[in-house]
Amino acid sequence: MMLAPTISWQFWSWVWPWLGESGLACLALLVASVTCVGTHLWVPAKRTSSLPLALAILLVPVMLARVFYLTFDAVDPATQTMTAVTVGQLVALLLCGLTLIVLAARTMPALPHVTPSSP
Repeated sequence: MMLAPTISWQFWSWVWPWLGESGLACLALLVASVTCVGTHLWVPAKRTSSLPLALAILLVPVMLARVFYLTFDAVDPATQTMTAVTVGQLVALLLCGLTLIVLAARTMPALPHVTPSSP
């Protein structure tokens, strides 16, 4: 037992918030959002408003799930680090969501202009 490697709590306090269900969903949506923005910027033929809008809608429940993991009364350094990672995840999700909403709004087709007919 004395030869077993020691557990680095500093490492796990940075990794642990990403390993839960909402952490993995956060990671997946961040990767999908960055991919969507990259595709939007570099491949103009594939611009659509549906994918950014769908990803922005999916970000809302993941953000709400991550909010429940916040603990601001933590006394030990590992819990403080996990709270900082969770706040970083929320900020990243919020920025991705705002970017996706702007992209969706810019790529939506305009409504047809209807002129009223005079009798």
